[in-house]
This record gives sequence, C-alpha cells and structure tokens, in this order.
Amino acid sequence: MVAVPAVVLWVVEVVSVLAISLGGVVPFVFQYINIRKTRSSKGFSTYVILELIAAYVLRICFWFGHPFETPLLVQCVTMIVALLFLQHACITYDAEHIASSGGSHFDGTIDLKTFWRWAHFKDYVTAVLLFAVVSGSATLIMIGVPAFVETVGLVSLLLEASLGLPQFVNNFKNKSTEGMSVAMVGCWLSGDIFKTTYFVLRSAPTQFFVCGLLQVGVDISILLQVVMYSRTSFTATSPSRATKVLHTPTKQLTRTTVMA
Repeated sequence: MVAVPAVVLWVVEVVSVLAISLGGVVPFVFQYINIRKTRSSKGFSTYVILELIAAYVLRICFWFGHPFETPLLVQCVTMIVALLFLQHACITYDAEHIASSGGSHFDGTIDLKTFWRWAHFKDYVTAVLLFAVVSGSATLIMIGVPAFVETVGLVSLLLEASLGLPQFVNNFKNKSTEGMSVAMVGCWLSGDIFKTTYFVLRSAPTQFFVCGLLQVGVDISILLQVVMYSRTSFTATSPSRATKVLHTPTKQLTRTTVMA
C-alpha cells in the first residue's frame, strides 16, 4: 500500500477546515449578487436568514456544553455575520415592501405576522442580540443538565436542516422561483453533500449527520421546483406567442412573403 505524503494530508486537512469554516458563506454570495443586480429581494425568503441565525446562535450555546471541532464553531460566527449582511441588502432595496407586510419596528414581542418583517436593520440586530443573550443565559444555567444541552444541539441542527423550507414554501406560494438564486441552491446541495461526508469521516455527533441528510433532501426538492416552474412558465407563455403570430396583420405577412 502506497503511503500518502504528510504534506498532501496536511493540504487536504487545511482545505477541509477552510471549506467547513467559510464554505457556508459562498451560496449566499450568489443571492447577494442577484439582489444587487436586480435591486430587489423579492422571490427570496428572508426567513431563511432567520432560521440560520437562530440555528448558529444555538449551536454556539451547544458548544459550551458539548464542545465540537473548532472549524464548526468558526463557521457559526462567520455565518451569522454574513447573514446579517445579506439581510441588510434585503432591507436596502425592499424596505417599503417588507414594512407594508410587517411591522415598522421590533418592540421585543413576537408577533408571527410581523416578526422579521421590519424596515430598519437595527431591529434585526437587536432581535439577534436579545435571542443570543436569552439562549446563552439559559445554557449557562442548565449547562449541567445533559438532556438540556443535547436538546439545544438537536434544535440547532433541525433548524439548519430546514433552512430551505421557507424558500420552498415561498416558491410554492408564488408558483415561481424568480428572484431566487439557483446557483445558491446548487451550492447548498454540493456543500451539504460534502458536509455530511465530513461529519461521517470525523465522527461528529449523530445530530450533525441527520441534519446533513435532511438538508440534501430539501435542496433537491427546491431544484425540482426550479425545473417544474420553469416548464410551467414556458407553457403559459407559448400560447400568447402563438396568438401574436395568428393576429399578425395580413399586409405584414404579405410583405414578408414578397421579401422572401
């Protein structure tokens, strides 16, 4: 059996660590670019941001009671910062639209109709900080109770596993995937497959592996929506094109025939 050089193993290890720590940001870069390009966030569900931030805050709390690998902890911090940047972009271009269907400010209460639908970025930061303080305090108080710590970890992973569900529901309601970056979902899928494999190889807690499998399933479902709604859109526009040709003035058709 041929021995693998130590340098090669080191490079593979470094690449894996960087991919886990920073790779989660890449998909949302595509959505950020799409929002800047179209100057609109319509079609993208900001509840994806809400779910992921909550998941990563809880995962940091879980780390205090059940330490896991450092790259996964770094991933939590980088993702929270990146997601807040993405939320800022959404607010920048669609503040009036978001406020019209939600509340103008976060007052500390939870109203499902207006929560995470505010017009000012500072309200989102305040909500995240408040959630971090409450969940962090609860973890420190209950850190000696294994069942509580494991539950925090499980909830965190279930939230992350369902990150695509708000987007799936949003696409289903609109019967369209317009405004959503397909490249973002493609990155989700490839990243989740890689991440799930990493969890298995590194013997991460079982919750991480289950989370990865659920994420892969949701990613595939969203990509199937892209195909389905693209076909529906094409079918819907085809008759109108045919009608346009049928109603073309006779003189114009005659001129075209003469020129041919």
